Amino acid sequence: MKNLVSNEWLKNNMDKENLVIFDVRHVLGDDSYGKTEYEKGHIPNAVFVPVAQTTIIPMIRLDTR
Repeated sequence: MKNLVSNEWLKNNMDKENLVIFDVRHVLGDDSYGKTEYEKGHIPNAVFVPVAQTTIIPMIRLDTR
């Protein structure tokens, strides 16, 4: 099974009991962004996962421009 799915697939399968939806929104430099946006609204039954707290290597911003 793919880790990323289309909107259509999600719409047709989101009521399945064995489906877990992770909300992993994140903005580098703003660790509160994801949770704030999740609390404003999210896909029904989605679980928020704080990406910054789950990565092994600290996330840093690379200024490549």
